[in-house]
Amino acid sequence: MFKYIYTGIIPSSLDYKQLKSLLEIANTYQIPTLSEIIQQKLASINIDANNCLLLLSMENELPLDWPNVRRSAIQIVAENFRYLCHQDEFLKLNYNTIQDIFCHSNLQIPNKKMATMALHRWIKANIEITPDLSRSIMTLGHYRHPINRFSLLSSIVCYFADGSTRYTNMTINAINSFLRSTPQVMVGLLVKDDDTRDQVMSCIEKSYHHRILCKHTSKTPHFNDWNPTQYKLDILMFLDHGFDEIYWMDSDTIVYQDLTPYLQEFRHSTRSFYFILDHVMYDSSFVTRWKCQHQDTFIPQACFMGFKSSCMRTFFGLWKNAWKIWIEPRPFTMYQDPNPDFLGSSFCTEQYALGLNISDSTKIDYHSNE
Repeated sequence: MFKYIYTGIIPSSLDYKQLKSLLEIANTYQIPTLSEIIQQKLASINIDANNCLLLLSMENELPLDWPNVRRSAIQIVAENFRYLCHQDEFLKLNYNTIQDIFCHSNLQIPNKKMATMALHRWIKANIEITPDLSRSIMTLGHYRHPINRFSLLSSIVCYFADGSTRYTNMTINAINSFLRSTPQVMVGLLVKDDDTRDQVMSCIEKSYHHRILCKHTSKTPHFNDWNPTQYKLDILMFLDHGFDEIYWMDSDTIVYQDLTPYLQEFRHSTRSFYFILDHVMYDSSFVTRWKCQHQDTFIPQACFMGFKSSCMRTFFGLWKNAWKIWIEPRPFTMYQDPNPDFLGSSFCTEQYALGLNISDSTKIDYHSNE
């Protein structure tokens, strides 16, 4: 604002959120010339998937161009619903806007579950404002738009940024490599605090921001005095958004080519899990030691895993219990170390627990439990 007062120029580098904040200041201090210039600038910027939700909350700020802005923004939300329905700004839209989005001829949804869950989240966020909203909004559940059942648009690949300089930078590089190489698929970002979230997002090109869904890790650790690998269990949080497949990707995993063919193969398969064999499976000494204690042998890599959403709650509950047995009261109390020559073997207990869990899970009919 001070730059405008002295120069009469608004910096071109300001984004929509900054312009909106500046407009609120201009209105508060009654600077009509600044308000008018900001309104013109807001209306002149191209509407896209990264600013359309914010624009739909600016009816009071854009009274002159509002009909055209609203029409264009609603169309973009409808076309990009698979990304935008997960964002916090979606929950701030009013009922009429939500209705127009769901009734739009360009509405694109990968599955009805995603749309239904988006409505439930919106109702929960707005029920106190309009008590009878839960009845009227149910009419939107009868939309009849085509659904592409084999679209990858209902998949999400999740990462964790722990806030440390080293590993957060690794996470940023990993996410950027995935976003650039694999189009359309969403990214889930787990963080412990808003500062870490902001740090990561500031290092990712803004054109990708609408493809990122951020969530905070569990307030209470899954295991006391254990390393951050435990937060892999938190990808369960993304189940509430209607994704068909949820993947985990470690921070040190860089993607050099489009993963779409591999993810698509998993989508079309009847398999519940997407795992890659760990290198220890090719170590005869490890396999021999493992079979001395456990009947079946399958140790997966934990750096890249995929799960069909229909099985996750049951499977993750079993995995957590198995993991706990491997590490409490201390690692290898219940089971002997299958890889004693490796100093970091205790760090791999999540994989050992996965191996046991996969064996046990062959006896479970997930579809009857979910």
